Amino acid sequence: MGLKSWFARAAVIALAAGFIAALPSQALSSHAQGSATGLIVKYRPGVSAVAANGSATGSNFVPETLSLRRYLGLGLYSLVFDHAVSAASAEGYAQRIAADPRVESASVDHFLQESAASLKQRVLVTAIKPASAPTSVKVVDAWTVSSKTAAKVKLTWVAPKTLYGAKLSGFQVDRKVGTGAWTTVAKTLPAAARSVVFGYPNEAGYKMYFRVRAVTKLGTVTRAGTNSALVSVTPTAMPKQPVFAGYVANDIRRPQWLVQSVSERGGLPTTYTASAGAQNLTCTTAANNCTLSGMQSRVDYTITITAMNARGTSTTETALTPGDSYFNQQWYLYTKYGINAPKAWASGKGSSSVVVAVLDTGITLHSDLNPNVLLGYDFVSSGSFDSNGDIRDNDPSDPGDYKRNDANSTSSWHGTHVAGLVAATANNAGVIGVAPGVSILPVRIMGASGGSQSDLVAGIIWAAGLNEALPNINPAKVINISMGSAADLPCGTAENPSPTYTAIQEAVAHGVTVVISAGNGDSSNEPKTAATSFPGNCPGVINVGATGVEGAAAYYSNYGPVVDISAPGGDYAEDLNGNPIGQLEGATADSRGMLLSTFNQGIRDPAAETYVFDQGTSMAAPIVAGVVALVLSVKPNLTPAQILQVIQASARPFNPGSTCAITRGTPNQRCGAGIVDAAAAVAYAKSHY
Repeated sequence: MGLKSWFARAAVIALAAGFIAALPSQALSSHAQGSATGLIVKYRPGVSAVAANGSATGSNFVPETLSLRRYLGLGLYSLVFDHAVSAASAEGYAQRIAADPRVESASVDHFLQESAASLKQRVLVTAIKPASAPTSVKVVDAWTVSSKTAAKVKLTWVAPKTLYGAKLSGFQVDRKVGTGAWTTVAKTLPAAARSVVFGYPNEAGYKMYFRVRAVTKLGTVTRAGTNSALVSVTPTAMPKQPVFAGYVANDIRRPQWLVQSVSERGGLPTTYTASAGAQNLTCTTAANNCTLSGMQSRVDYTITITAMNARGTSTTETALTPGDSYFNQQWYLYTKYGINAPKAWASGKGSSSVVVAVLDTGITLHSDLNPNVLLGYDFVSSGSFDSNGDIRDNDPSDPGDYKRNDANSTSSWHGTHVAGLVAATANNAGVIGVAPGVSILPVRIMGASGGSQSDLVAGIIWAAGLNEALPNINPAKVINISMGSAADLPCGTAENPSPTYTAIQEAVAHGVTVVISAGNGDSSNEPKTAATSFPGNCPGVINVGATGVEGAAAYYSNYGPVVDISAPGGDYAEDLNGNPIGQLEGATADSRGMLLSTFNQGIRDPAAETYVFDQGTSMAAPIVAGVVALVLSVKPNLTPAQILQVIQASARPFNPGSTCAITRGTPNQRCGAGIVDAAAAVAYAKSHY
């Protein structure tokens, strides 16, 4: 199985600095699922990896041609077959070699690629006559100062006069909104109840209808009575916080915010005031944008947007860096369910001494990346994976990962996109990364048809500075891995470790935080838990799920208790302008709910630089890696365990009512502790460590 990126391809948009390309879905593996490239062997101390006859030590136990490829570090060696071997056969060979007294351990070097029963109830028909209807039913707006942004209503009634010999058991309340369907909102109110208060956090301004009926009981049988007369109310509340949405036409003088729904406006006429920091520049409007006269270009401002209605005011504050041309299209940095990056930048944009290794397809030249890129390494070691014709060198540039035997195959430039999300520079042009001041260490481990587990292991060991035979002068503090296996693979345990398990544990023990995408295997037809997605299922890593604009799990994201945290990964089905999916093809670029980052125009070979929108857990992982880098920039001595505690304790909540919010903190936890919050994480690290 080849390595493939965890992302679905996006759409064409035009930008002043270049174009954004249309990207088809692409699998990067030509190998049969379940095949293996070789074995990873660790010999006992004092045993040479090369036997007297020149072959790999222990290979005489295997009825296949098995030769020594290279030393991986930490005492591990890669042995390679001369052709693809089934995983089952390779597992048997590994067991044979492991029985050799000269061998400490042997495991399969797998091919990798980037990343109900129904319940029926019987209804008992009874002869109980329904009670008469409750009387004097009233409903009023019950808004309170203690819960300013939530709509509340109070419903009162008088018990029915006639029960027809049965005993009053309780009351049932039904509600409908507008012309919608009736739903039961209170099924088992006690018999003594004569009023009830309902809270509706997201339904202010919508006309609601209510009806009440008594429930009576005779013997063991109960029955709902006659419905009361309908009553209605339109509840109100203070407006919710406006959500900043960049600028109109890239003009920093014209801040805009998302159009608020009737409910978000509290069901009342609402005005908005935008103000720019200490300069006391203001503008007021009933629309979703206005012009702040007097703002200057290439200046950081603190923009405050206040919504006001008769119930009160609600304010949002966003520290902006307006110089980068497409910042207003990077919703994941500043919107309601973004990561609050602008506020984090008030503490700094990251230290160049913090190195983030991007283990991926390599990197291409890009003006938004070049100042932050260190000298990396190319670990793609098999000719079947390496499209640039060389084997293991200090050139991590991405020559293009198209399949050489497929005329329709195109290159993904995956590593370039991931690197930009971490640390695209703040240079008053293009995009800006989560941690624009940190350093990027590109480590190429994927090539034309993917890559092997041994290349991944070698990349982790070297990036962490642990390969004694191949020194790394810029060891990483953070490693980002946006890839995974197509087949379900276990990572191993301390008693039975895989080589990847060993490499990750050694890196973590040496203070390196390893961030890995949860994978894109989930769908409505074939749901997949992150627990089966390798190497994200390895212990000690930060496993990252993906969310969209609305703060819920992206449709493709793997899930489950193994997910530690979520981050924006994008979702093409969501639209910042409120357009339904069917209208997306004609929508403008900034309306798409995907993530914009650095890219290359080349179809197969590298060409000019550009930018592209994309989506996937491949995009969510580098968002978290960037936040970790910001935290380490202010608290460089935090351990990986402390880093995880920081980002989980400071996470912002998921969209209320979403599956992620409902399962958070339960044994069925789906999406981790919440959505990573850059500003809160930096503040938490400062105050707790």
